[in-house]
Amino acid sequence: MPLHVQVMPVGSEWAESAVPLASGWRSSAMVLITDPEPGVRAQHEALCLRYGVTRAKAAFALEIVKGGGRRATAERLGIADGTARSHLSKIFDKTGVSRQAELVRLLLQK
Repeated sequence: MPLHVQVMPVGSEWAESAVPLASGWRSSAMVLITDPEPGVRAQHEALCLRYGVTRAKAAFALEIVKGGGRRATAERLGIADGTARSHLSKIFDKTGVSRQAELVRLLLQK
């Protein structure tokens, strides 16, 4: 999942006080990198650890929760329907559920 990157110019006085090696630099910038969805990353990792699924399958499972079914999820993720079908089958095997509604219920409980 993408991170947000923000680059801002900063004054040379600030750069010299914040970064001693910046002494004498004429131009400086501050780069901020933030994760817009840290909770989602944690959910991905938890699914991978709890059920032994790959990152791709964890992403697919969490996307299923958003609704629309397998085909809509495949479209949102830019994957083929056959790949989506395979992901769903393996997710069902790993989680012990057999229907999308059960999967959604399971994921929303945790």
